[in-house]
Amino acid sequence: NWHLTSLPVEAGVSPLVEMMRSGSVGGREAAAGTLEQVALADESKGVVLRAWLACGGVAPLVEMLRGGSDGGKERATTALALLADHAEAGSEVGGDGGPDLKGEVERAGGVVPLMELSRSSDVETKQSAEAALRYLRVDATLHTSGLRPANLVQKL
Repeated sequence: NWHLTSLPVEAGVSPLVEMMRSGSVGGREAAAGTLEQVALADESKGVVLRAWLACGGVAPLVEMLRGGSDGGKERATTALALLADHAEAGSEVGGDGGPDLKGEVERAGGVVPLMELSRSSDVETKQSAEAALRYLRVDATLHTSGLRPANLVQKL
């Protein structure tokens, strides 16, 4: 993993986001997997999160949650869980002046796919989705009861 630590983290985020937007299925999966590894290696617990948000990286992850392969969904879910953990650790879930990961996930329509993946038969995907929802402080009862706040209603 020498390549993950030899460059500034911020320099590697933009190409990953671009790969997730326009790459092949395999390229998108690889980009999500690389994000997962970079987030794990992020000692500051916030550099990757801030860079990912600045590059508009949440929407491509959410797209992978919705329509990616099983491996892609697992990688995207784990990456979001790690970013959400960093956000929570840095009080950057939203509302404290920091990056608003929860708001970005909600605007991209990511709550419902995370909830669906929290019922996955794949244990790792299920646990990552549950962790992401917990770290984002999403009240799943709002989404399963039909009493959704207006900003969370998905366009059908």
